[in-house]
Amino acid sequence: MEISKLDLSKINPNRNQPRKNYDENSLKELADSIKNDGLLVPIMVRPQKDKYEIVQGERRYRASILAGMKKVDVVIRDDISDKEAFHLSVIENIQREQMTPIEEALAFQKYLEMGYKHQEIADKVSKSRSFVTTRLRLLGLLPNVQKMISEGKISEGHAKVLLSARNGIAKVIEVCNFVHQTDDPFEFIQMKFIAEF
Repeated sequence: MEISKLDLSKINPNRNQPRKNYDENSLKELADSIKNDGLLVPIMVRPQKDKYEIVQGERRYRASILAGMKKVDVVIRDDISDKEAFHLSVIENIQREQMTPIEEALAFQKYLEMGYKHQEIADKVSKSRSFVTTRLRLLGLLPNVQKMISEGKISEGHAKVLLSARNGIAKVIEVCNFVHQTDDPFEFIQMKFIAEF
């Protein structure tokens, strides 16, 4: 594995990066570490026109910018397809437990769009099939509930309770269709949950 130096200005973030949320304090701590000790693990990139796209190391890239670095150590891989780049990015974030449950769910959704089945996704990311299926179910929640999970305002456990209650709630509050003018009782309950929380 050959390590090269690249100008940060020649590196682009991964447009399909599954991780969207970065803790600012954690990034600052990493930036301080990079200032003191340098970048200990090179960023993996692949050629993209006249620049390079990050395959693995987006957090290190962001912290290097914060640290005021001009150049960083990289490993250049020109043999990586879009699918492989996405997969390597997902694996890095899952192994380091840096993605929120919603980010994982969205990553698994992208795998589905690529034609993978639940078990195939599970095999690729070294998780159980039920883990993948449970994560994907989170995408059935309203965007505001998903946002609350991503921001850590509610736990994944709260979301599971909401999801498991869906069928029972629908039977109990069918009257809400008439009274509250909504076609989806589960949506009504989620709106109430957001308001009460």
